[in-house]
Amino acid sequence: MQIFLGTILFITFVGTYSELSGDNVCIKEIEKTFYVTRKVAQNVQIHTTEPCADITQGFQCTVKKNGTKAGYKSFPEVRKTNVTSCCDGFTEVNEKCLSAEQLELAGSNKTKIGFGVIAMAFVIAVLAGIVFYYRKKYRKEKDPKLPSVTYHPTQPTAIFQEVVEPHREFQNPLFTRPVEMSQEEMQLEKLKIGGKTKVIDEYDSPKNVYATVEDMKKHTDSISSSSSSSKQNVPTIGFANPNARESCLQPLLDDAKNAETTSHKSQH
Repeated sequence: MQIFLGTILFITFVGTYSELSGDNVCIKEIEKTFYVTRKVAQNVQIHTTEPCADITQGFQCTVKKNGTKAGYKSFPEVRKTNVTSCCDGFTEVNEKCLSAEQLELAGSNKTKIGFGVIAMAFVIAVLAGIVFYYRKKYRKEKDPKLPSVTYHPTQPTAIFQEVVEPHREFQNPLFTRPVEMSQEEMQLEKLKIGGKTKVIDEYDSPKNVYATVEDMKKHTDSISSSSSSSKQNVPTIGFANPNARESCLQPLLDDAKNAETTSHKSQH
């Protein structure tokens, strides 16, 4: 009995309860099929034991009797219930009743939101790519990679004939000139003003590697005497020689004297 009452209350609660609310909601009466559990009696055959009437069969004998057994069974039952649903011309979307125009507007809004999300993701990806590119470029400029020099042994060539074991040296393509200067280069260096004439002259002048101490002493004495004579020939200006004149001022003094003589002659 309690099960039956519980089933009736549940059916009544479900029939009147609805999640739809708001405008464009109508109450409709529909038929629903419910399953009700009821108590039923079933005919069964009961087996019992009783004392046997005939001693030859034993002391206990099996006796079959007809009886009933209580059980429960579900039966379908059709009932009319009141439910809330959208009125005619409206569609239920997320527990709301929307018209056709509202459905189109909602669809367009979803499309716009989708395109907005895609555009935002694209912009974020582009900005992330730019950040990684300039970060890599900054690191490359901050810590540049040094060029790696690789040694490749080669056979001796005609360019380095005078160099000992040229295949053990790094071949610089910018330096392909021979070790010693040619005669034409030496002549050109001599023609230069203030060039390498002194070095070339010393290079050309033969030197006695095995000179004695007396020869070296004579050479130094001759150099010192030549330097002292050159110093004596140069006039110096001072208290010792007040009449000396500098060579750079000599043309100006001569012009002044000539001007004075011409003025005296014109007065006479």
